[in-house]
Amino acid sequence: MRDRLDLNAIDLNLLPKFRALYRQRNVSEAGRELHLTQSALSNALARMRSIFGDELFVRTAAAMEPTPFAHAIAGPIERALVSLEGEFARVKAFEPEHSSRTFKIAMSQLGEIWLAPQILAYARDVAPDIVVNAVGAGDRGFEGALASGSIDFAVGHLPDLEFKFCHAVLGMHELVCVVREKHPIFAEPLTMSALLSCTFAEVVEHGSMYGALSRAVMGMARPDAMRYRTSNVVALPAIIASTDLVAILPAWFAARHAPALNLCLLRLAGRPPVATVRLFWHQDVEADPGHLWMRSIIAKAAAAAQIEETIKTAPTVTIEEAPRLETVS
Repeated sequence: MRDRLDLNAIDLNLLPKFRALYRQRNVSEAGRELHLTQSALSNALARMRSIFGDELFVRTAAAMEPTPFAHAIAGPIERALVSLEGEFARVKAFEPEHSSRTFKIAMSQLGEIWLAPQILAYARDVAPDIVVNAVGAGDRGFEGALASGSIDFAVGHLPDLEFKFCHAVLGMHELVCVVREKHPIFAEPLTMSALLSCTFAEVVEHGSMYGALSRAVMGMARPDAMRYRTSNVVALPAIIASTDLVAILPAWFAARHAPALNLCLLRLAGRPPVATVRLFWHQDVEADPGHLWMRSIIAKAAAAAQIEETIKTAPTVTIEEAPRLETVS
């Protein structure tokens, strides 16, 4: 690594390529992000190595690992690029009807089912050429993805992010226990004790809203109550319909499947437990016109989904003496 760096030797076109390589840790993936061939990005990496006098990224069995020097310059490069992008965006106002911008939204499977149809419907009318990429949390999680700028938004029940990123409430979702209509629990009076003697299925997914309530109920249930875990929440209604397992799910999602699969929603007494779903974004893009526009579209999508209406027609039974689990923080 050189002691002094001649800034005149740096081609600013290389900085976005460095950022993509640092985010993706893979030449092919970074090339796809930038719409460049692997050969073009490899040539750019060779130029960067020559300019900086450092290997920058070392190939390992798992990925292209950044060197200590690459880690040291990644933050300043990211801040410089974000600042430039923000200033350019403010100079040139976002025009959704003429934009082909890509927005990356990280969300759970249920978040995508809930929001994506409405987001696309609103965007189609006013911005027909924009692209929406729905992505998962990835290896670095929602926090790491937001901090690095590899995603524009995160959607979910993510209380750990509330003090680190800008956010807005999208909705309050009721949570219920879900069983098949001919579940053995209905052979006797429906009590909390009967529920806690059942066996359970659980969804394990980052950003999901049902994990906290599931843990609370499981803490009161029998020690061997957990019998099935999955990251595929979409498959769970069919599994519940064909077993004696109990699952904890958002009421709107369970209600959509209840008529076809003969499911029953078990509400806990008192005010039903609810989870707050929020939209998160980084403060560096707070004033970005494109972000402001997409935030408004996502807020409209959440309001228009009308998920509460689906609950009213689903078979529902209340467990009267259930403990008060009113919120999921």
